[in-house]
Amino acid sequence: MVKSDKREEIILKAMEVFAKNGIDRTSISDLAQHLGTTKSYFYFHFSSKEDLIFSIQKYIMDGAISHLERVISLNLNPAEKLKAWIDWNLDRIRERRVEVDFMYQAMFSRYVAKFSRERREEILEIHRKYISLVGKIIREGQEKGFFKNPYDPEILATFMVGSLFSGIKMAYLGFKETDYIKEGLKSSLLMMLGYEEV
Repeated sequence: MVKSDKREEIILKAMEVFAKNGIDRTSISDLAQHLGTTKSYFYFHFSSKEDLIFSIQKYIMDGAISHLERVISLNLNPAEKLKAWIDWNLDRIRERRVEVDFMYQAMFSRYVAKFSRERREEILEIHRKYISLVGKIIREGQEKGFFKNPYDPEILATFMVGSLFSGIKMAYLGFKETDYIKEGLKSSLLMMLGYEEV
């Protein structure tokens, strides 16, 4: 349990360093210095820089999955669940910008490009689970008559997740105010689902 706590502490601090200095430009020595520790301490918890980068990605994505599972369990109608999901994701830019910074950098990192097939498959499986959970909300809405669009919930969920990520990118880059993007996403995505109270 102690090792797990220390891993999380390293993940959180390393995320800040990577977000500030760049994933590819930050060495293990830089990380150890920022942590106020040694390279051997780092290697006790992570086998390599690539292992740390993968662990940070998984940590962020697992957090998003956990939040979505909590939203699904709430006593809300499906439209309100989707609104809560959109709100939380866009609020991340203000509240947890370092996570968004890291994830955007990871998309272009040479370390991520070198992930093993197993690691790439694990990341893809998390994406599949995420889409499936959004699809679960949509299916509930279809079954309860909230959403009139009859198409496959997971196809609709894939489109919605892509639209959400585009909205996050717009807010992150400062094209529009976050609240404006949130409301636009809620309106357009619920309209796409055939929700009549938009």
